[in-house]
Amino acid sequence: MSKHIKTRTILFAILILCLILFSLPLYRIAYAQTEGLLKIRLSRNFGYSSGTGRIQGLFTIKASGPLELSQVFFYLDAEIIGESAEIPFNLRFHTDDYSLGDHTIHALGYTRDGRELESNQIQVKFVGAEEGWQVAQKIMIPILSIVFGIIILSIIFAIISGRKTEQIPFGTPRHYGIWGGTVCKRCARPFKLVWYMPNLGVKKLARCPFCGKWGLYRSLPLDKLRTAEANELQADIENAPLDEDHTYKKALEDSRFMD
Repeated sequence: MSKHIKTRTILFAILILCLILFSLPLYRIAYAQTEGLLKIRLSRNFGYSSGTGRIQGLFTIKASGPLELSQVFFYLDAEIIGESAEIPFNLRFHTDDYSLGDHTIHALGYTRDGRELESNQIQVKFVGAEEGWQVAQKIMIPILSIVFGIIILSIIFAIISGRKTEQIPFGTPRHYGIWGGTVCKRCARPFKLVWYMPNLGVKKLARCPFCGKWGLYRSLPLDKLRTAEANELQADIENAPLDEDHTYKKALEDSRFMD
């Protein structure tokens, strides 16, 4: 490498170093300005928000700023509507407490060393409760229609597909699948719950495949289902009719205790 190339390389390195050193103070100033900003945002607790600034109900103004922030005053237009002197710097308000129409929400914060910080502004429009209900109805009516339609179709499908009565020997272990199983309230036999049985709250509307009884059932743990399988077998044995020889022997055995 020639002496001329070495000189150019050194000068280029010095230039880069000067640019880095010169930019550091500007970076510190920009960072300090960014760090000192007071920012607010609006959070809905309960009510209506169009997404375009039209709101109604209970909301919270949440403020955030530098670590030195000690107090925040919240404004609705030019009126102070509240203050907070501790973390989190929040203020809850209800739109019905103020006039309908366009409003500007902003805040002023103060640090422990006396600096005043001004927040961003949020443009909103307070609307009446009837607008929120109208929008909610437009959203909920189609959803509820779909839900009730699914329930009705599930009931019809369950009735059609559940007409056939199963014939499973008493005490036979069942495979209950991902939906689990339950025990019939009438015949006490365990059976499997299936996907097309409609959910009504925490229970399913189901038909026992053995006795045909309909009812609301919840899924039971596997150990209770196995116990029900054993119980149905024991009940079948106890209720089974006795043959003639067995009846004679039982009568003879009972006669020993007669005078």
